[in-house]
Amino acid sequence: MSGFYDKFIDGAELWLDKFGLMTGSWATLKRFAIGFALASFIVTQFKPGFMFMQDGSARPWMLIEPENPQATPMTWYIFGAIGGLILGVLI
Repeated sequence: MSGFYDKFIDGAELWLDKFGLMTGSWATLKRFAIGFALASFIVTQFKPGFMFMQDGSARPWMLIEPENPQATPMTWYIFGAIGGLILGVLI
């Protein structure tokens, strides 16, 4: 299993390096921004029901609007932040 993981990480690092995202003082921040944008784009295209209402608008976050019955514990931008952390910090 670690062989697949190592090949995947090495491939991701090579791909990111081709675009200049592995070197420089802002490399981590640039990778975070790309990961956030990519993950956010994917989530907003699929629009899972627990994050979006029937009309396609985003549900409010439960921490910001706890009294709202349509609020969700996990908003779409949390997945964007997770994607950013994976690309920005873990790779």
